Amino acid sequence: TANPTYYNGRPFLDQIELRFMTTPEAAIAALTRGEVMGFAERWGTNLRAIDLPGEEQRIVLPADEYTILTFNLRLPLFQETPLRRALALGLDRDALIETTINGLAQSIDTPLLPGTWADDPAIRLPPADPTAAADRLAEIDFEPSSDGIRQRGSQRLSFTLLVDQDERRLAVAEAIAAQWRAIGVEVTVEPVSSATLTDRLRRGEFMAAIHSWTRIGPDPDPYSLWHSSQANGGLNYAGLSDNRIDTLLEQARAEPELVARAELYHAFQQRWLELSPAITLYQPMYVIVSTANLQGRIFADPAFAGQTLFGAEDRFRDVQRWFINTFRRIEGDLP
Repeated sequence: TANPTYYNGRPFLDQIELRFMTTPEAAIAALTRGEVMGFAERWGTNLRAIDLPGEEQRIVLPADEYTILTFNLRLPLFQETPLRRALALGLDRDALIETTINGLAQSIDTPLLPGTWADDPAIRLPPADPTAAADRLAEIDFEPSSDGIRQRGSQRLSFTLLVDQDERRLAVAEAIAAQWRAIGVEVTVEPVSSATLTDRLRRGEFMAAIHSWTRIGPDPDPYSLWHSSQANGGLNYAGLSDNRIDTLLEQARAEPELVARAELYHAFQQRWLELSPAITLYQPMYVIVSTANLQGRIFADPAFAGQTLFGAEDRFRDVQRWFINTFRRIEGDLP
């Protein structure tokens, strides 16, 4: 119910009713029948082909989470920065997004969400280039063997990629294995339960792994994910230990001025890409569909296009501005 003393003025709508459905399909059916005026869904898989009887309003926003491929830097193989950078160069993330998750995500280049205050849009991974990636592997003496898999002496360029059994991430893992196989890297995908994945990541019992970070929030503070103090039993699963990274993260979380903090995070992004302890893969999209007469949503304004949605509840950020677009028709007898 509208709060008449709300600090920013009384909301336009007198009341909003939230209806809870047992399945996304039931919610979409209610939207199609006109029983509800809007439905929002992470990934938006069920909303791609929805066809409402009247005009509709569709808003697509990146969510504050991302999926990442982490290397275990404790292993001799992945202690080589040129190898990690070559693997990143040989991975076409845009193709992954299109072929495995139907384009319902956007690529992300560093652990800081694109478009947010902490991100520098000029600091990005170079475009995927499998030929250049193969050349870089050759530069560090990994040459193709008789079966096409690269080898340096007796060391075969082969490793296991750990992933949970989520259908979407499993498909991504298989697609990554196929892409890297084309440049002579042998990847065996190992699906495990979510609990097992988390446990093995914390104990460092993996070679490479795909996992996700969610609810990043408007203040990224990646200290717990990349500071060396968090490498053993913490969330720094890669085991990254770099004095420059440590200093930047310590200074950033202690700096009160936003502009100065942003500059520290920009330097962190640059150093993180130089080291490439992981490959950030994609950021999922949140899809909101509503009837066209529900107006006043700032996210529908082109000026707000691409703004990050900080948690599903953030879709109500502008709820006090919503209104129903109506008109009055006067009827009567003509003289």
